[in-house]
Amino acid sequence: MLLSVMSACPAMANGSKTIYHFDISRTLTQTTPTVCATNASVLGTKLNCAAQGSFSTAMSSQAVKFYSINPSTGKYNYGSSLSPYGNYFTAAGLAVNTANRNRAIASAFDDKSGFSITTVEGKVEEGNTYQWKQALVNVNTNDTIEFHFELTIGNEESMDTDMPAFNHRPDRIDAWIADPMVRLNEGEEERNNCMQAAPGDAITFGFRMKNDGESARFNVKGPDGKSLRVYDDGDFTMTSITTDNAGEYTMSVILTDADGKRKSQTCKFYVDVQTQQGERFDWKSHTPYWSYDFRDEYPNGFPQPTKVHNFTQKNGKAANVVEGEWWSVFWGDNLNSAVGANDYNAMTNMMKKYDVDFAYIRDEMGWPPDINARQGWKSFVYVFGSGLNNDNESNTTQGGYQSSTYTDGRSWPCVWASYYPVSRFRDDADKKWNDGDYQREAMVHEGIHALFADLDGVKRSAWFHEGGNVWLQMAMNAKRDNVYGSPGWLGVGNLICPFMPIECYSGWLQDGSFGGPSAEGVNMYEGGQQICTWRNLIGGVQYGEVFPLFLGECVGEGSVPWIWRYCRNRVLEGIANGNSQEKVAGIGDEAMRSLILQYRARLATMDFGGFSPGCRNLLNTYFGTTVKAEFSPYWIDVPPFKLTPYQTLEQNDAEGWMAPDTITNPGWSGGNIIPVHVGKEGCEVFFRPEDDQMMAQLCYRTATGETVYSQPVRCGKMKLTWDESDAPANDVAFIVVANTDYIYTGDAQRKKHWDYRIKLGDGAYQVASKDVKWYFYEQKLTDNTYIPTGINSMEAGAGSKDATPAIRILSGVLHAGQQVLLDLGGIDPASVTAHLVGVSGILIEEQKVSPSATIQLPASLPRGMYILALHHDGRIDTFKVYVE
Repeated sequence: MLLSVMSACPAMANGSKTIYHFDISRTLTQTTPTVCATNASVLGTKLNCAAQGSFSTAMSSQAVKFYSINPSTGKYNYGSSLSPYGNYFTAAGLAVNTANRNRAIASAFDDKSGFSITTVEGKVEEGNTYQWKQALVNVNTNDTIEFHFELTIGNEESMDTDMPAFNHRPDRIDAWIADPMVRLNEGEEERNNCMQAAPGDAITFGFRMKNDGESARFNVKGPDGKSLRVYDDGDFTMTSITTDNAGEYTMSVILTDADGKRKSQTCKFYVDVQTQQGERFDWKSHTPYWSYDFRDEYPNGFPQPTKVHNFTQKNGKAANVVEGEWWSVFWGDNLNSAVGANDYNAMTNMMKKYDVDFAYIRDEMGWPPDINARQGWKSFVYVFGSGLNNDNESNTTQGGYQSSTYTDGRSWPCVWASYYPVSRFRDDADKKWNDGDYQREAMVHEGIHALFADLDGVKRSAWFHEGGNVWLQMAMNAKRDNVYGSPGWLGVGNLICPFMPIECYSGWLQDGSFGGPSAEGVNMYEGGQQICTWRNLIGGVQYGEVFPLFLGECVGEGSVPWIWRYCRNRVLEGIANGNSQEKVAGIGDEAMRSLILQYRARLATMDFGGFSPGCRNLLNTYFGTTVKAEFSPYWIDVPPFKLTPYQTLEQNDAEGWMAPDTITNPGWSGGNIIPVHVGKEGCEVFFRPEDDQMMAQLCYRTATGETVYSQPVRCGKMKLTWDESDAPANDVAFIVVANTDYIYTGDAQRKKHWDYRIKLGDGAYQVASKDVKWYFYEQKLTDNTYIPTGINSMEAGAGSKDATPAIRILSGVLHAGQQVLLDLGGIDPASVTAHLVGVSGILIEEQKVSPSATIQLPASLPRGMYILALHHDGRIDTFKVYVE
């Protein structure tokens, strides 16, 4: 049984709808139930059951009701034939009562465990597939969950065979009220909603009716939102297209059926215009530039402050103080002795470091000082627990953070620090403790927070406060000291989970959704105790600095202070749209989407300038780490998940299209990195978006470290060529797929995963293992799931790119169950072993070649593309074959 889809989409008025697809395989004689498991906590969240306390309570009180869905009309029918909940269904998927003689399938639901599926003897047939639908609805909110089932009855032999995993996941257009049609120039029509073309081509969109007597009219809006035509029933053609025609088109369709009833739907078509198909793409020349230096706005800068704040001790005396040039530190007489007998020594050393580091940030990197200095006061560190009047902490309390405290007529941002980090500024600190560097840098980190506190930007992007801060320290060390360090350990979430959104707090939550930019969806309490909703390690992704690091290296170091100056709301939205209040333009919609794809592609190649080695080292440290709920009490007991930056694909249909899993496909602004084994001269890969605002690109590193990128696409073919001197390291390239939504819109968006399809073309042989560290381009890496030689075409005499195969296939068109005749060229049949492998890498069958030089294809082999590998005499001859 495979749970193959979990997608969010609009439902009844004022409610959300979630659809789960269960693909089930049973034998004709099987009597034990097939369990389609559900999670009560997840169902309760998606059905908004908080008012009832729990999902089970909502079910028992009938706040949530159980329905069957009529397969013809889509109507919800309340009522249950099974106890406590569930239905009998006919072979046609119609719910019937217990006594109905046509009942074929029983689908019983338990609110704690899920569905139990059984079949009625004599009412289902081997080889047939049966479909039905059921639903849960919160009658107060109209939030809905639909369960779509597809049951295939197989024979005992086929059930025991390791067959390719076909998801049978519906494509987006399957649910449209009419079939979409696209045509390039005067070519044949295709049932599709995306088309790739070149400038000067003509593209035609249209719809074809699914049933007799239907007709449809539709209007068209272009990528800029402007209307291109009003409602009409004819096809829509654009002639002599240009790159300006690329993008997403919205079709609003009104369909009239044979009885005169109308229904409407909004559909999306995609156009990708390629001007340099197959040529390499230079991200440097296509990266937008923006920058801010406060000295451009304040050419005279800010004078060195002269005023020093006033604090008193609990004993009535004035606070102790050390003044630096721009900073000051205050403490009381009750300071912990760990700071040393000469407390002024540690304080003076602290002020020296603050003045040096913040002078560089200000004078060399173009950041303004904090609000204290801008108003003539020296910025300051307040040592809590030392006996000052503004706190009641003990002198043994530890910690340090950015805060604010009241003095001189208002609250001022400052660094609040305990004795502990202060003690690490003693002259002899590194002889006494081993965390001196860490604590001293942490104190500068909090000082940067104080600098950020009163800037105009990033008011609704809590995640950027941390990541932007850590980046600033790294950038300073790189520019000043030529020290390109590694991101902090929590930055690994950016690197190892590219499917997570850029603007994300607490990462991939336990229900499969993502924390929002300001921790939306994260905080949950029960009886005053916080419930853990996140997973260990990646739950700290908001501290990751990889995205601002990418901006600093690839756009310019002034891009990050520009965000703090002008992005008043969300970061990505502000970069794109600018600041209308101050009439500062952003980079625009198309450039922003391209920037997101570039970020995801550079994650695939670890291409971050001087920071590339540090990023790779951090990723390598945590590659393969298992994550789960970080602590108890937790929200959902999620199974342990092994982290890898790479995505796998499973074959989705007989045409060779493959689909990602529905767990780690991209969130908004997220991406997937799919490693693929490729040939010696180049490769082609086809991309089909199943959701809005998707883009894709091929890329790789050579064995010498050169990075190569293909032309980005919205849909259609991606292509790269190479020769021996600049081929992909280890013959592995990356497919990068990204959602490019950059405006955060709320819960529905943060809960959604975006879908797509991939098909491998010429020179793209097989999806590579997600458990191999492909970022080590300078090493020779081995994928145990892969057949490592060149792949031949099926025709007799076809040669490998490396060498002529010793064995040839003599059969023509292949069919399931067929014997395939081989020309062994004198090789002993007993020494030849045949491996039949799906294009997604799954071994289907292993067998010895018969004495008559034949192999037997499985009788239940689905139509599609496969790889046939013939092992003999220490070598492997491999062929790409198509089974009709």
